[in-house]
Amino acid sequence: MAETEKRQKKPKKTETTDIEEYLKQLPPPPEEHAHELKMEKRLKRMLEEQEKKAKKTLS
Repeated sequence: MAETEKRQKKPKKTETTDIEEYLKQLPPPPEEHAHELKMEKRLKRMLEEQEKKAKKTLS
């Protein structure tokens, strides 16, 4: 039998499209959910402080 030569595979080049390049340039999207949670916690803290002040003035 004749020996067959093993072909070396060429490494695949990853092609980046124009859209992918454009998306890389953009800043990350805003984290609205995280911001909303932060503001909600802040609001709750403010309300608790106001309730404590109201209780002190009534006492």
